[in-house]
Amino acid sequence: MVVGVLALGLVPLGCSSSDEGGGDTTTTTQCPFSGTTEPTETPGGASTTVATLQGVVPQASGCIDTIRFNFTPTTPSASVEYKAGPFTNSEGEPITIEGTPLVVTFTGATLGDPNDPQAYSGDNVIIPKTLNHVLQASVQTNTAGDMAWVLDLDSKRPYTVSSSANPAYFVISIG
Repeated sequence: MVVGVLALGLVPLGCSSSDEGGGDTTTTTQCPFSGTTEPTETPGGASTTVATLQGVVPQASGCIDTIRFNFTPTTPSASVEYKAGPFTNSEGEPITIEGTPLVVTFTGATLGDPNDPQAYSGDNVIIPKTLNHVLQASVQTNTAGDMAWVLDLDSKRPYTVSSSANPAYFVISIG
């Protein structure tokens, strides 16, 4: 089952043109992206099993940033909202936010056992070099079976979410 809408587009962020006077003029085009800045919730799969994160895949398509969270055996329920910090990681250390924090919380999810080859083995802080708006993504976990990722954005931006039960993934797109 797919919930929400995934918006992708290929649009330049800006363009330059020369005028007759010899000076350059630069204009910036708004990203043609329609989403929300309000809190959003998505239902998870029907499984009572805790979902294990397998991977996090950041990707840009034009002016839209997409982060895909891959899970097994099912997709957990999720809530997304802009929240004020401060934030700490699972070791209690502060998460540095330079922009605007957008928090994705997965209920009934875990990073998994580090000895499990299907569990997430990536970094707990991801600094994507190819995204337009996401400065970093930092994992924040707790013992109640919830896992949160704090997305540090360059500013408050609209987003959309979608998810799938098979294959199990959750996607957030930010424009």
